[in-house]
Amino acid sequence: MICIVTIYKSNLNLFEKISLRRICKLFYGYIHIVCPESLNTSHLDFLIPEYKVERFDDKYFKSIHGYNELLLSEEFYTRFINHKYLLIAQLDVFIFKNEIKNWCDQEYSYVGAPMPDEAVKGIKKKYSMDFNTEIPFKTDKMLNGGFSLRKTKDLLDVVTKNKKFIDTCIKFGWFEDTVLSLLMANNSQYFLPEMEISRYFSIETYPVQHFIKMNYVLPVGCHAWYRNDKKMYNNFFWFKQVSKTQKNGICYAYFLLCYFYWFQASNALIKRIKRLKICQTNYFSHS
Repeated sequence: MICIVTIYKSNLNLFEKISLRRICKLFYGYIHIVCPESLNTSHLDFLIPEYKVERFDDKYFKSIHGYNELLLSEEFYTRFINHKYLLIAQLDVFIFKNEIKNWCDQEYSYVGAPMPDEAVKGIKKKYSMDFNTEIPFKTDKMLNGGFSLRKTKDLLDVVTKNKKFIDTCIKFGWFEDTVLSLLMANNSQYFLPEMEISRYFSIETYPVQHFIKMNYVLPVGCHAWYRNDKKMYNNFFWFKQVSKTQKNGICYAYFLLCYFYWFQASNALIKRIKRLKICQTNYFSHS
């Protein structure tokens, strides 16, 4: 097993650095950085003492659509075919404990956080719009890919055998984890966990509700732990859990909370400035 971390930029924010340091602590010696061919990775040297670099064409890192294309490609899984399992950990992932071997021993083809009901409904609606027919797949095992464990051989097999369907999905802007879930959950050749089991591996949405149903046991990791959530208490829940892994946990939680508000305010300001520039450009172009 190796841990795959995708990095496409030189400047990481504080949350991304926290995630990366945690990954390094738990999986030291097993980290492979997936990045553009043009990226200078020297800025990672002080964050990660030891890592390997796997470079792919820059086109895969220019947008989320490029990333989806990469993780649905034969090229990607062929590169890592000598490793039985790939642990995909994006930089908005926080890993609480290293129990990956236990999950590998269960021989799952693909494991990730369960997608919520509203996401599944959206997938069904998008399929009917894009393909002009009702979705023919079962949707009871829809798993998020941001923090996921993938059996390399099975993933290479599924992307190779379903290239035409995958190319169509890429054209329509589908997310790679949605496509993989649909294809693998509907083929008995592949082994995916039930949603009730997969949440012990990872949680993305509704963490408090899952935490209660899991008898207050944390998952192996979580995805999108600092993402701006309309239900702010979800962010607070993850900040509290992350802080417990650090020294001076209470102070750390307070620091995360302050930075979070600054981070969201800065992003909002940047978006507002960009919109203003676009409006000015449009105005002068029509003058």
